[in-house]
Amino acid sequence: MEVTNRKIVMLANYIKIAIRTLVRQKGYSAINIAGLAVGIACCLLIFIYVKDELSYDRFHENPERIYRIYRTHHASGGEVRGVARTNWLLSDILTANFPEIEKSVRIARFEARIRYDDKDFVEPNFFVADPTIFDVFTIPFVHGDPATALNEPFSVVITEETAQRYFGNDNPIGKTLLYDYQHPFTVTGVVTGFPQQSHFHFDLIASIESTKTLLSPVWFQHWGNIWLYTYILLAHGTDPATLEQQLASFMDEHMPQAARTVNLQFPLQPVTDIHLRSHFDLELQQNSNIAYIYIFVIIALFILAIACFNFINLTTARSISRSKEVGIRKTIGANRPQLIRQFIGESIVITVAAVVIGLLFIELILPWFNDFTGKAMSLSSFANGIAAAGLLGIIFVVGFGAGIYPALFLSSYKPVDVLSGKSSAGNARNHAALRKGIVTLQFAISIGLIAGTVIIYNQLTYMRTKDLGFDKDQILIVELNNPEARRQLDVLKDAFLNHASVLQTAAASNVPPEQLNSWRITPMGEPSDQFELINVMAIDYDFIDLMEIEIIEGRNLSREYARDEHEAILFNEAAVRHFALDDPIGTRYDLFQGMKDGTVIGVVRDFNYESLHSRVMPVFLHIWPQWYTQLLLKIRPENMQQTVQDIREIWHTQISDWPFEYRFLDEDIDRVYRSEQRFGQIVLYFSILAIFIACLGLFGLASYSTQQRTKEIGVRKVLGASVSTIVLLLSKEFTKWVLVANLIALPVAYYVMNRWLQNYAYRIEIGFEVFLLTAAVAFIIALFTVSYQSVRAALANPVEALRYE
Repeated sequence: MEVTNRKIVMLANYIKIAIRTLVRQKGYSAINIAGLAVGIACCLLIFIYVKDELSYDRFHENPERIYRIYRTHHASGGEVRGVARTNWLLSDILTANFPEIEKSVRIARFEARIRYDDKDFVEPNFFVADPTIFDVFTIPFVHGDPATALNEPFSVVITEETAQRYFGNDNPIGKTLLYDYQHPFTVTGVVTGFPQQSHFHFDLIASIESTKTLLSPVWFQHWGNIWLYTYILLAHGTDPATLEQQLASFMDEHMPQAARTVNLQFPLQPVTDIHLRSHFDLELQQNSNIAYIYIFVIIALFILAIACFNFINLTTARSISRSKEVGIRKTIGANRPQLIRQFIGESIVITVAAVVIGLLFIELILPWFNDFTGKAMSLSSFANGIAAAGLLGIIFVVGFGAGIYPALFLSSYKPVDVLSGKSSAGNARNHAALRKGIVTLQFAISIGLIAGTVIIYNQLTYMRTKDLGFDKDQILIVELNNPEARRQLDVLKDAFLNHASVLQTAAASNVPPEQLNSWRITPMGEPSDQFELINVMAIDYDFIDLMEIEIIEGRNLSREYARDEHEAILFNEAAVRHFALDDPIGTRYDLFQGMKDGTVIGVVRDFNYESLHSRVMPVFLHIWPQWYTQLLLKIRPENMQQTVQDIREIWHTQISDWPFEYRFLDEDIDRVYRSEQRFGQIVLYFSILAIFIACLGLFGLASYSTQQRTKEIGVRKVLGASVSTIVLLLSKEFTKWVLVANLIALPVAYYVMNRWLQNYAYRIEIGFEVFLLTAAVAFIIALFTVSYQSVRAALANPVEALRYE
């Protein structure tokens, strides 16, 4: 008991001494705590973000047993492309032939127009699904029975939020919703929607059997009709890799010859991998990227390392002022382990203070960070035991790791040498190289982050400004969201063109950057099984002119040629290269499994109809009015808000019962790169903080170095040295370290960022000017950081300097 009390008293004494030392050395304590606080805050903020990203789809009861089946095939040019969607037939085949699959579910998303009483709603997250969706995914019911909710056609389950929007506080069970204003669906359940950490979200889920009434029979009969997402729940103990091999063999035997021709495969993907590792065609939503997680973790570790290096540097630099303290304590009986514990205790006290300030800092900026990232993160992430233990671990690791070297260094002083004054100069020389090395490493990390930020910014700017091969400005896209609009397409176009601000109109099936459908195309005279899967875009006569796509050979589609409506096709340059055509004009093809014949009448210059992550693939353009889903309007840039309002009124005059839905093409294209833009901005912000922390340490060292040379500066001034000479003398030492840091960091930054750029089919070249700019920025930052102390010392009264100490 006495030993325990003695230890408690000793610990309290260590803490008291640590606090007293911090208070006595306010300036250096503030720099140490501020640097560590910002570093720890950045590290914890990135930890919260990474934790949120890694938690996607883990809220289900059996996330480790849920897999999505996607498809791969050999596209034109031999490229293997993954597609997230599958067909209607696959799910039934799986459950009938593989007992390892406990449940399977098909889901599909539609944009629905719903009417209830006199209220109309546009629902972008209207899903259809098999009743087994409630067996595969965890969807808690508030009202209704999951065993029967979707058993009958035209039954629908809605979320609590949707129920509130439609019915207020009324009981929704048994109420009728009109799909597309004509098909009645009965509400059979109310559920809690998925949390934010899900790769898809629904507002309504209807019985998938309803689609057999709503859709053409062809949607349910062919392997090529991919409009569903197929998920499976594996039985306990099933090895997914083995099942995937069995599935490949089975499909190879039972699929039609056409599917085998393009090497159609159906791999398995863990549902927990989708958000970060899935970037296939036709995803339910734009997913994030695991590479971002790796980069953020590396940045977090770099920032924390810079903060710890600051602590080590400043503590060892200040060691001379504490050498007599160590000598006296050793003289009166303190041993080295006691001194080590004391100095590590001081380090942990600083770390605790930094963690507290860091958490307060996170609390302040988290609302902004959530708004910026589109998330709903909070400090409650640390409320559970594991996170709290991790936080204590950070305190111990950072406190011990940052304090161990200064503790060993200070406790090694010999009392005789210290009290006789021999130790100060010797130790200063011995550890100057270490301090220089640490500052160099700090700035090397910071310079690498600056270079990476500049390259990311340049790539994002290139993606925003690159000529895509078509005009994207002032193009309004109006959804042809009902059969009536498609039937009255010519009437609509004429009505819009009568408006003075509408310059051109055109119709199409897909508009960049939407992913295109692929269809079979076979050179005329070749066997039908020698087809190619080529991307297809249905357009009208006016599309090429409106989009300003260049015709480089042949002619455009024209109303002057009656056969163009049925036979004419346009190739892009990639298609010409793919088919190895020396003279493509007049070549004939079998289109759509023999449904049409096509003749190439022109070649358009390659245009980026998908994102710049992918190279331009072969595509053919063809008139097919049944496929038109969008009407494009080229409008004047003046008074665009009023123009849109006028167009809305024209729409309602012609199509009275359907909502007017529109968007702008340039905004669609910008949206594709939004995650990259957000990533670049986050890297920029954290890079600035890393530089700030490094500058704090440099400022502290400059202050200490200037203080140590006070007498030297006074003597030089008495002997006639100018202010500029003294500023140069004090600054050049630090600029040398920055030069070495540039030589270390820039080659590494070039290698890493060049690898990152390989993710883009269209990318910038990393020029010498990037590194020149980075080096210049680093030098300017370093000079500004040390100049305050240098100028202050140079302007000081030499008489006061000579009285120093």
